[in-house]
Amino acid sequence: MQNFLLLLSQVRLCLDRQDYVRAQILSRKISTRVFEADPSKEKKKPKEGDNIVQDAPADIPSLLELKRIYYELMIRYVMLLNLN
Repeated sequence: MQNFLLLLSQVRLCLDRQDYVRAQILSRKISTRVFEADPSKEKKKPKEGDNIVQDAPADIPSLLELKRIYYELMIRYVMLLNLN
């Protein structure tokens, strides 16, 4: 999630600097499959030796919030491209 948040902030900064090519490249590194993950599905019990995933720290937004930020940035990107 931290990598995802980092990529989103880099896309936002590129859009602020009007570097649309780099913003597009960075936005393609974000996998939208993450948004399709269903958290309500029952998770498998970890086997011995598997890493147990911990909850995200409080400073990282929820997946729903990250999804909203991503799509807002993509809308902003498309609108800025249409203006130029």
